Amino acid sequence: MSGARVGLNSLILIGSEAVRRGMAFVIYALIARALGVEEFGVFRLAGSFLVIFLVLAQFGITPMLTRRVATGREDERKLLGEIQGLKIVLGFAVFVLTAIAAALFGYRSHTFYAIVMMALAIPAEALSGTHGAFYDGKQRMEVGAIADFGRSVVLLAGVAVALWKGWGLYGIIGAYLTHYVVGWLMFETVTARFFVRAVPRFAVTAWKAYLREALPYLVIGMVWTVAFRVDMIMLSKLRDEVSVGYYGSAYTLFELLLVLPTMCTRALFPALSRAKVAGTDADMLQKAMRLFFLIGVPAGVGMAILSVPAIELVFGSEYTRSAPTLALLSSCLLLWFLTMGLSWAMTARERLNVVLRANISALIANIAANFVLIPTYDYFGAALATVISESIYICVLIVPVHREIMPITPRLAHPGVFLSALIMGGAVWWGRAWPLYAVIPLGIVVYAAGAWITGAAREPFIVATARSIIKRKTA
Repeated sequence: MSGARVGLNSLILIGSEAVRRGMAFVIYALIARALGVEEFGVFRLAGSFLVIFLVLAQFGITPMLTRRVATGREDERKLLGEIQGLKIVLGFAVFVLTAIAAALFGYRSHTFYAIVMMALAIPAEALSGTHGAFYDGKQRMEVGAIADFGRSVVLLAGVAVALWKGWGLYGIIGAYLTHYVVGWLMFETVTARFFVRAVPRFAVTAWKAYLREALPYLVIGMVWTVAFRVDMIMLSKLRDEVSVGYYGSAYTLFELLLVLPTMCTRALFPALSRAKVAGTDADMLQKAMRLFFLIGVPAGVGMAILSVPAIELVFGSEYTRSAPTLALLSSCLLLWFLTMGLSWAMTARERLNVVLRANISALIANIAANFVLIPTYDYFGAALATVISESIYICVLIVPVHREIMPITPRLAHPGVFLSALIMGGAVWWGRAWPLYAVIPLGIVVYAAGAWITGAAREPFIVATARSIIKRKTA
């Protein structure tokens, strides 16, 4: 798989996810303004439980399925049907487990009911993840992107109705449940119409083989997700739902930035799996790293400078206190590009023990740092703990990647990236009092011009990616 194709898939995913996240921002803004800080904190806490326990329902099958489909050696109808049957069983079992866990945490009844209601989405979302992994393996990211957009429209409509009718937090969660179920039905329809019609199969013998193969992915995914989401749960116990509300507002905006590394590395993984067979994964990873620096540095700098107006625009002045938290997370965005990219590279080489070691190190560091920092620094301490854990993650990964795949040197980044980002930061700081719709385009234009002049945006593989996109659009 060529670097240009990886770049194209990355841009497809980034573009579609940006549209979906843009709609999610509208939704979060409406919810946060309507519910207030404390109720918004309960909503975000329920979402954190959903994300953490959904990993158990997925059981590491998503990357396993993507890798199997990418090799092109599978009976896709049989494979998809057996995994769908397994996901049904896992989904309902994990829902029960989520309810038990929420009860053991001892939350007040209002928070407990919100968590349990949100967890009802686990079976449908687990099945949707199967289809997304299948599309990734087929290198047809645009198919999943279209389905994701459709269900986002359903979510926006549902939340709008819930707010209009004054149904409160539970009505909003009901809108989320509806969009998860509709999304699963859309994925089922698209897969049956354009790829393969698969019926869930309850094949216990095959399930055992899948679970054994997927177990390392589960452990890695579970450790990574807990490390990534445990901060909100710890905030709710060491502080309260109000702190979760402030932290959730900053993290919601930061999650928009995380679309960039998440989608880029999602497109990279199946390509690296194929490139490994051809012995070209080192070259592909090197190009991906240079692209990550090109994208990640300016995005993080820009959001850090504009954290206050961004928070106030989306959530209102009630949430302005969370702006320093957003600035801290955004300024370290590049860390997420590097950790995700290098961990998927080691996963493609089937070095899951290395990835697991990095995840466990990050998890331990995150929990320990949260215990130390949250009592003193509240939600800003939670953000600082996240940055510390992500830094430890990358430190653990660098040595094996340097030894086994490619040298990790300063040459991974074009010098023009940093010079262009510095100039862009000055321009954005100068125009920070402008409306965001004016200062953001200013930053983009200044950075793009700087990257072109310095040569950072004129590297051959980047030009080849741009040409492939233009050719595809004009075909």
